[in-house]
Amino acid sequence: MRTLGTKMVVASLTVGLVLALGGSVWAGPLGLTPTEPNVHSECVYVQYDVSSLSFHVEGWAESVTLPGGTYIDLTSEWARFLLDVTIDSSSGEAIATDGSLLVTRGTEESQETLFQSSNVIAFGSCETDMFEFQFIQEGTTSIAADEDVIGVILDGRGVTQIPSGEGFPDGVPVFTSSFENTWNGGADTFVMQQGTTAVPEPGTLGLVVLGGLALIGRRRRAA
Repeated sequence: MRTLGTKMVVASLTVGLVLALGGSVWAGPLGLTPTEPNVHSECVYVQYDVSSLSFHVEGWAESVTLPGGTYIDLTSEWARFLLDVTIDSSSGEAIATDGSLLVTRGTEESQETLFQSSNVIAFGSCETDMFEFQFIQEGTTSIAADEDVIGVILDGRGVTQIPSGEGFPDGVPVFTSSFENTWNGGADTFVMQQGTTAVPEPGTLGLVVLGGLALIGRRRRAA
């Protein structure tokens, strides 16, 4: 019975986790650290439109650093970094949903995908103009495997409010007004973990626990 009970809890929490991954609650810094393989991007444009809740990022991938330190220069290629996430702070907490990530290299006519995802699982911000994300890789590429956890550290560098052009009072952007930078940002995109083993943020973890408890209670009532 103890073994059965343990299996029930694990299964319930797993289902709760799957349900919770539909949205990522902002919980402050994620504390991400770049690891290899890592794609570094520069000339990155950051824009948030508060009316559409759209957080859009685009720029040029400049290099790839492979495990072991092998460096590949991408500056002569058509190498792109694209990130789009819906961020809604109307509840008092910034919640990220409907995220997509695409990092490519090659020529304008022929692109090789390095990172690709339509599943954002974690979101946070830390120092001035800094944002952090986690995605689940979709499909195997030359530098990432299917379902790897992908980290993104984004430096907005000089984000200002729209339309005033002024910085934020405390220097840290908030999602209650529109903002953008002037194509001077940078980003690191990297494989954090192999397989979908990312630890949920505190807000998401609470949803996991609640989902698990609800399923356990339903199972007990049915018995």
